[in-house]
Amino acid sequence: MICVLNVVRGPAKQGRYVLHQNDTVEIGRSAHADISLPADPQLSRRHVLISFKETGFSICDLGSSNGTFVNDERVNRATLSNGDMIRIGKTQLRVTLMENDANPHAEDGVQFSSSESAGADQDARYRTERSISFPDELRSLERTRIAPREGSDEPMPTVTAQSLESDRWNPMIQDVIQRYFVAEPGQQLYRIQQSPESAWGDLVGVLLELSSKGHLLSVFNVAQVSEDATPRLEKRLGRKQLVPLTQTLVAGQMATSESELRLLSASSRCDGLICIGSQERIDPEELKPFANSLSYPSMFGEYIQEADAPIRDFLRKRRAWVLFEWSSSGPLGLFAAIDF
Repeated sequence: MICVLNVVRGPAKQGRYVLHQNDTVEIGRSAHADISLPADPQLSRRHVLISFKETGFSICDLGSSNGTFVNDERVNRATLSNGDMIRIGKTQLRVTLMENDANPHAEDGVQFSSSESAGADQDARYRTERSISFPDELRSLERTRIAPREGSDEPMPTVTAQSLESDRWNPMIQDVIQRYFVAEPGQQLYRIQQSPESAWGDLVGVLLELSSKGHLLSVFNVAQVSEDATPRLEKRLGRKQLVPLTQTLVAGQMATSESELRLLSASSRCDGLICIGSQERIDPEELKPFANSLSYPSMFGEYIQEADAPIRDFLRKRRAWVLFEWSSSGPLGLFAAIDF
């Protein structure tokens, strides 16, 4: 069973949190909460706990100052039903219960699909290919094109040294952006226009240049990555080199050794990898409150454009950049929140 919490009122309005069977999630104002809502002053630091038991999902108040309400009735503990409205502080969440194989983003028109194809060898295992599609109204929001329309005199947008200098960005990041990326309307967001010359492909090629200084943290969606990457991830999980963020997301520090570059390469082009770079080391545990926004790289580009997206402030404080794929076959995106 899946429990989807849609924020319908409050500072985090339009946010969505997906809880899977056997998940236990704490909600509160604390930065250490699984779902951190620091902008709601009426929340307690540790407000409620939502967990799954044999009978379904339940909510438990953790001794909050302002109480927990389900359908306007104050509760200490209650079993959640489909359609319930939870009110904590100024935040109101709508509960939607789904089967495990349901799409929690279907109401937005976002569709996930998969297909199986046999390998060249008749005895080869079937390979699952996954894809994501957006409704027309979301597709129409696609921003700057990589090149002008055919027959158009419209100049291609560029990143100027003056604009970068005014933001006081790290010179190394500035150089990579100027050589490979084009600015997107919206703060600190870029789309690749020229791939680096690298035998590893564009994603790893850009990573090698971006991560030449600082730390590299990678987030993998194990349900999306290729069959080649899966056993490598399982081995690293067994060695505790990766930290589980959710049932499908794992994260860990990466080096630029050949074995780790091969893992990154095998995980690319399948909507299953996001890479975060920073000068200050980021503990993977710090990403848990933002796991929902990191689940699918192809959705991250839409999410990060929201000026009040919680992960924006986190990345800005860590002086970090994020490299992601706008789609499993499309261009790379870069969000650079570096401010020195």
